[in-house]
Amino acid sequence: MAAAAKPVAAACVGARQGPMDLLQFVDKASAQCLNNDEGTDVKSVICGPPCCPAGNLRSDADVDEQLLITIPFRVGVKIHSINIVAEEGKDDSSAPARVALFIDKPDMDFNDAEDTKPVQELNLTAKDTTGKVPVKLRYAKFQSVNSLTIFVATNQGDTEVTRLEKLQVFGTPIAGMDMSKLEKKG
Repeated sequence: MAAAAKPVAAACVGARQGPMDLLQFVDKASAQCLNNDEGTDVKSVICGPPCCPAGNLRSDADVDEQLLITIPFRVGVKIHSINIVAEEGKDDSSAPARVALFIDKPDMDFNDAEDTKPVQELNLTAKDTTGKVPVKLRYAKFQSVNSLTIFVATNQGDTEVTRLEKLQVFGTPIAGMDMSKLEKKG
């Protein structure tokens, strides 16, 4: 059975005690989403502090409400919590409800997401998607993450379109090499 979403205090930009926004470690250029509506982009919703403008990511109404989002990191990270923001009921679309999280599965497709046991499953409520409080994850399960895959299986309103405005990941980087700065020799 899916764990109920548990809120955690939001991370502040100036505070460095505990989890921080991991945006600076995201390989945003390599982030991808399957089943997004043409004209929407996963990169528009991956953002940092609460002051960043809302993006726009919608599922393709001609297919179904599911989304499969992969967020790669340039360094290994420990993930503490996530913030999935979507205003409920806007434009006949709906915020995510049942969400499965996978680590280090960057090439997943929808069949894989439905057939593979997730590291954690969340049942989000409308309150969980307001962006006021990130949803706490089972931190012990997310200790060495190179990519996070988010499978949005259903939405709150059981509509044909799922919508996201902001997606934030909070945690800490693992000390080590930034792979984006690796240079090829020879």
